[in-house]
Amino acid sequence: MLSKEAKAAIAFSRKYIKPGQDQPLTPELALAARKSGDEGNKWDLPDNIEL
Repeated sequence: MLSKEAKAAIAFSRKYIKPGQDQPLTPELALAARKSGDEGNKWDLPDNIEL
């Protein structure tokens, strides 16, 4: 049986994440998603890493 937190996470995903997944993933969208995912990250990317 799922916890109420797990059910809430699934509902959130269905409402906010799934609808956008039918769009094609362009390099620009991938870079924007990566950048927003890295915000607040306490580690900087090494200089030799290219996104």
